[in-house]
Amino acid sequence: DIVIQTSQEVPGVYHELFSKLKYQIEKKVVIVSGNRTSREDLEKLRLPFAKEILLLGENDEYDHDSLNMECLKISNSLLKESKSEKKSFHVLVEYQSTYAVFQQQEMVSIKDYIDFIPFNFYETWAHKVLVARKYHPVDQSEEEDVLPWVDYEALDRNGIDKDSEFGVHLVVLGMSSMGIAMGMQAAHICHFPNFITKGIKTRITFIDDHADREMNFLKNRYRYLFEEVDCCYQDVDNQDVSGNVSSKTKFTDIRFEFIKGRIEDSKVQGMLAEWSQKRTSLLTIAVCFSSSPTAIACGLYLPNEVYDNEIPVLIRQETSHYMVSCLSQKTKDDYRKYKNVRPFGMLDSCYDLSNAYREYAKLVNHAYCYFYGKCGDKDKNKTMIAAIREIMEDISFDNREVIESEWNALSTAKKWSNHYNVNSIELKFRSLGGRNLSEVLSDDDIEMLSTVEHNRWNIEKLIMGYRSPTNEECEVIQNDISRKNEYRNRFIHYDIRSYDDLQDNNNGINAKEFDICISSVLPLIFKRMKNKK
Repeated sequence: DIVIQTSQEVPGVYHELFSKLKYQIEKKVVIVSGNRTSREDLEKLRLPFAKEILLLGENDEYDHDSLNMECLKISNSLLKESKSEKKSFHVLVEYQSTYAVFQQQEMVSIKDYIDFIPFNFYETWAHKVLVARKYHPVDQSEEEDVLPWVDYEALDRNGIDKDSEFGVHLVVLGMSSMGIAMGMQAAHICHFPNFITKGIKTRITFIDDHADREMNFLKNRYRYLFEEVDCCYQDVDNQDVSGNVSSKTKFTDIRFEFIKGRIEDSKVQGMLAEWSQKRTSLLTIAVCFSSSPTAIACGLYLPNEVYDNEIPVLIRQETSHYMVSCLSQKTKDDYRKYKNVRPFGMLDSCYDLSNAYREYAKLVNHAYCYFYGKCGDKDKNKTMIAAIREIMEDISFDNREVIESEWNALSTAKKWSNHYNVNSIELKFRSLGGRNLSEVLSDDDIEMLSTVEHNRWNIEKLIMGYRSPTNEECEVIQNDISRKNEYRNRFIHYDIRSYDDLQDNNNGINAKEFDICISSVLPLIFKRMKNKK
């Protein structure tokens, strides 16, 4: 049974909701009038008997996130009084800045009775498009031909290996909340071995009429990230160009570009046409304006070079995606101009309650825990990779009780770190050239994957608010390596540096070993992901 509490008029909610659900599901739904910050109203929902709880809030609320947190506090009190078992709360966080804080900070006051699982609409859609790469309409099987399922092309297409001349280039039109989420998700996952061999970086380009203002806001939000990545700014009207590319040598593999200009400007259109024809660029264009009509108008009238070169174009929609999907449907015609256009950002089916990627993140964490418990048994007569491979050969992912216990002991920040690791696994395997998973990875494969993993980890930590230590702080840590954890608790991480510069911790483990341990078991985790799909 599904119980829905709302402060809106129940008949209106009933009509809107049931117009989209099948009768078999309608019979299971009960709608209750109430206020989610009223203790009395929440008591009527019998939360201790719920299997799972989604805390969404209402439309157009002035203080949405604070109201949700107040509801969470009251719910925790009710669960505590009833001595309930721990409940999963999936909580919609409207603002990305608030969401980022919840990825770092512990919710200590509620953790005994509530498994707090925050999600953000824009971040969820960025994950759906760039990581999961599939959307299907609500309550519809793949066989039904009412509204078509949507598949999204990978940013790296079929993969980028160490010998590739190609680089990912994501162009985001419109620095809306959705646009920022798409750009930052790409920064999380787009790390490839040809940066190690050829120095090729992933390019993320934002184009907006207010790019200067939005860029400054983004730089303040991710100040440590933008100290360590290449970044440049261009105003197409006055040819103002600035950046930090030559300020110092960067160990990171991401380049951000901000272009101030209107999309219809001939100079901007010329840039898009030029990028579409660049042979070594794997270009994807994401049209992220908040207005659906504006997004469609932009996405369907890009330069012809975009469509002729079959560049993937993503157009944000809000309710129905049928118009864009119709344009992109395959036909018997030889030429279909918009066949690579895809809709995204719709309100329905954006959140996956099964949270499959969370389950894979638990497996990643188990691999780290297993290695840490066994690392003292390393064979010192073997190379680092050979010794770690020998340890990891006996790992098992079948003991769910142990895996859950290890996960529950993690800090919030480490849980999210495992999430971001999982998001990159498919791209790593594509970088191996589509190799059969039954093949054993060579030492060279593991070394390459480990370096790519550390490059990814660097960006992850910088996005989450960590920074690399100053020269003075490095000296303090080098003189007393035991202080490394002290600085890490202050979001200063000694290991934010190039892979080759990683050093031993105070327990005798080189920081490289964690990258190697997880790279050696990636085939086992990836097999589970593919079988689940």
